[in-house]
Amino acid sequence: MIILDFIQYTNDNKPVYPVYILKRVVDQLVEYCKEEVPIEALGVLIGWHYCLSELNSQIRYTKITDWVTGEVDASHIGAKFTEKGITEYNMLLDEKYGSEREGPYNVGLFHSHPFGVEPHFSNTDYSTFLVFPYNNENNVFILIDPVPETPFFKVFQLQIIKNKLELVQIPWIEYSPISKDFEGYKQIKTDEIIGEVPVETNLEKDQSQNIGNNLSEKEDPIFNPPNVEDIKDIERKKKKYSLKDYF
Repeated sequence: MIILDFIQYTNDNKPVYPVYILKRVVDQLVEYCKEEVPIEALGVLIGWHYCLSELNSQIRYTKITDWVTGEVDASHIGAKFTEKGITEYNMLLDEKYGSEREGPYNVGLFHSHPFGVEPHFSNTDYSTFLVFPYNNENNVFILIDPVPETPFFKVFQLQIIKNKLELVQIPWIEYSPISKDFEGYKQIKTDEIIGEVPVETNLEKDQSQNIGNNLSEKEDPIFNPPNVEDIKDIERKKKKYSLKDYF
């Protein structure tokens, strides 16, 4: 069940979702998981943890902008990174963003259960996700079943609840820049279009929002974007995303 309490609001009553995922990443994760059927897929989510300063609270959220993977020991019943795979995805990150970068960082994992039914975490999944280096507060874990015509794309986050770290399903937003001249992003309620339970909010499907740039830790272009190429009409690529092709 999605917990709506995790949607926070700024002082001027604008909603802030716990997780924002770039449209390109959503499309590529679904396609990559499809290509791996019938075995399970596994990869690392890349992005940022942000904090938005408000007068009465600290609003935190995570933005996912990229993904990587490496060698995986995978079958139709499980998947885990090999030692070589961990080295591979860390090297890919260093090559793409620099070894002494200020970010983006590993902010979680994605995983597939290609069984054609609504996916749920297994005991193996919990033992993978809830240990170092993935068990940081606010890290994101995406569970995908790419087999149905409308794939399941379930988003979870590590939250501290009653002084205990819990993995909870949360509402999320798929976003893409709508114009290089417009200071805002198109927000899409993907809960309604990628197999999630519908979420009742006051955010219209095609509504754009600009929450502001008063971030206490690092300015986030999702709310105060630079001039970026208009990518709102990105089409899902019908190809296998190998490491060579992607990077």
